Amino acid sequence: MNQFNSPSMGASQLDDVIIPDRFEALSRLGMDNLGTIVVPVPDMLIEIDSLHKTMKSSGRGVFMILRGDSGAGKTTFLHTLDLYRENVSTISISGGDDVPGFLRTHIPPRDLSMEVIVLEEREAALSFTEEELESWLHAVNGFIRSEKGKNTLVVWPCNSDKLKDRLVALSLTIGGKALLGRREDAIFFSGPGKSTYTEIASRTLAVLNQGAGLSDFGLTSGDIESLAKESDTVGDFLGDLRDEIIEKQKSVSGLLEKEHPNVWVVVVAGNEPDGEVAGLTRGNLSLVDMDRLMTSTEANIVQDLKKTPEKLGLLATVLNAKILHLPVLAATASVRAFSDEKLQEKLKKEDFALSPKKPDEAISRLQQCELGSIFQLGKQKTLVRGKKLGDKSITSFEKVASVAQQDDASVNRAIGNALLAAGLIDSFDIEVPLPGAYAVRSDMSVTGKFGKARIEMMWRTKTGRADIANYTLKKLEVYGKAIGFIK
Repeated sequence: MNQFNSPSMGASQLDDVIIPDRFEALSRLGMDNLGTIVVPVPDMLIEIDSLHKTMKSSGRGVFMILRGDSGAGKTTFLHTLDLYRENVSTISISGGDDVPGFLRTHIPPRDLSMEVIVLEEREAALSFTEEELESWLHAVNGFIRSEKGKNTLVVWPCNSDKLKDRLVALSLTIGGKALLGRREDAIFFSGPGKSTYTEIASRTLAVLNQGAGLSDFGLTSGDIESLAKESDTVGDFLGDLRDEIIEKQKSVSGLLEKEHPNVWVVVVAGNEPDGEVAGLTRGNLSLVDMDRLMTSTEANIVQDLKKTPEKLGLLATVLNAKILHLPVLAATASVRAFSDEKLQEKLKKEDFALSPKKPDEAISRLQQCELGSIFQLGKQKTLVRGKKLGDKSITSFEKVASVAQQDDASVNRAIGNALLAAGLIDSFDIEVPLPGAYAVRSDMSVTGKFGKARIEMMWRTKTGRADIANYTLKKLEVYGKAIGFIK
């Protein structure tokens, strides 16, 4: 078998875990995400409130030197002030921009209570001459004293005492207490407290990784506490968290020497359990939600698995495990149109109507359902909910399901032929063994735009969330044992 090489289709792969450890990377993912990831820093918000009162009382703007270690979250804090204070906006003067020129031409919005201007990319002490620093501080001093700068907080973030000391000395020389305020010094920024790191990790994983939880990446609360204890800043913590996840994933991936497939459970049942499937998956990629799987079943057969959800969660993530729903009408039409002679004989015994064969209808239904969307696009598209199944349709499907319980290989082969005809896959095989110490035969192995996937077909006349959760967990356990990850 060929090694699985995943194309870029938006599916979560080994190196796709998204955990930015700096504001610049986070902002590139979209500012809409910030509000659900960032946590407040109460002490610094109090400082900002105090500076704002000084601003209003004095009738002029304020300059602040913000001293904090690299990765403490200075830039993130400054650019998310609007989440915690009304009528506040933050802009940057990038490292390549001329500070005096920018301040000379900048007109702050009039409807703001406060505008924050951040001098970005100027944290290194050795790269600036005394003349440059003087020029910039003179420009800042003149701007905050002017009419247009009276509601402006200009912030110079720095991450070294050497630069901080130079800025403080020059500021006192240029503007005295009027420029730096009563402190006559920098304000120290330590960032979010370590007690918030678990919350930050959970938020970041969930928002940027299709709703993933800690267990989906093989993490325990103990892992988070250990990483937090060893990290000096929140940036270091997030970087270490990302490295920890990647190492955990590599430990599983290394066991998949001959094949690295996707593992997808396809649920087809007479009661159309699309809502039940949605309740066990996360995001628009139909990825399994380990926390929901674990809480949806109390079956004895999975009690041992529930003791270490992070292990099964990690396996599911590495295998890109999904749960997909195949509608009854798509399944029935596919079996009717693409069954071989052996299957037709079995269907006749169940009094299943083999005609009229409508391959075009089967293809259309497959292409338009959730399963077809995942196969084609790698993610769900907006689906139009069909009419409620009639008694005749349910009876026809139950006959197919009855045959599948006796000979699922023949029924699955018909589904494979239909998927092939619909252009959703490039090839397929039935009952394909997975090399390993523990014998595993997948119902179907398919190739397509998504690479290679092992499909497990769950045929039921009727099913529910607990049944789907049991089935999926046991399948994951079997794959885990096959590669030696689960003993």
